[in-house]
Amino acid sequence: MIEIQPIRSLPGNFDAFIAENAAGLRKLYGDAAALEYEDTARSRLQSAMEIDYVKVFAAYDGSRAAGMLMSSYTDTFGRIHFVQILQDYAGQSIECGLINNAVRGLQSTRAEGIASEC
Repeated sequence: MIEIQPIRSLPGNFDAFIAENAAGLRKLYGDAAALEYEDTARSRLQSAMEIDYVKVFAAYDGSRAAGMLMSSYTDTFGRIHFVQILQDYAGQSIECGLINNAVRGLQSTRAEGIASEC
């Protein structure tokens, strides 16, 4: 069963998320883009997670993260920056649970609007 929870540190299987994104970047932009992403993704996301107005949610299947979402809030506006579901979990509507959790959290901040970049 999938359990969604807010997180403040990267899941133990974060390398699986990096690998899937890097593969897509490699196809679109080449090796240099994929390598840069592989080298910086972990530190970039961990740094973002330390900011008070950034919230990251993970959908866990036991101890393995199946999906992640990052949102933020500034002034009166919320934003969903990314949603990623690992390919092994595609088609299970996990993204719906992540988005619902993020939207509820953003609404609790009295966001007058929410935009999604994904």
